[in-house]
Amino acid sequence: MRRTTVTAAAIAAGLAILLTGCVNPLQAAVEKAAEEAGIQVDEDNGTVRIESEDGTLHAGGEVEVPADFPADVPLPGGKPVSAMSTGEGWALAYEKVDRAGVEQLIAELESRGFTTALAFDQPDAIQRGFENGSMTVSIIWSAESDGSLVYGVTLH
Repeated sequence: MRRTTVTAAAIAAGLAILLTGCVNPLQAAVEKAAEEAGIQVDEDNGTVRIESEDGTLHAGGEVEVPADFPADVPLPGGKPVSAMSTGEGWALAYEKVDRAGVEQLIAELESRGFTTALAFDQPDAIQRGFENGSMTVSIIWSAESDGSLVYGVTLH
């Protein structure tokens, strides 16, 4: 597992170089390593897609909610800017979400039988955890980070 982490970090560093448009002699090697690792990079529109037997990650461009996302979990309004799926967990990231949108999402979770396991609310930030017996849902929102919302679901 350690080797996978180091390899993924090296590829991510290489992707950062690719996505900034810098040309260097390592570009071909990084592209080959990314291809072998199952990482697809579209340099024209700055998207990254990683697919492996462990799951998928898609960031940049037109990101969709993973098809296997649990149907009984409500979704925030808007479109995600990144999405990850592992089969037993999902993480979606959104931008430009206002407090009212987060509060609406919380109300929808509660109406679907999720109970609050963690609540930390500040004027410019919300962190909540919910459970329903079969899964945990987490919400992390910050107004100071351009209304960024990280929405996670984990099966028990």
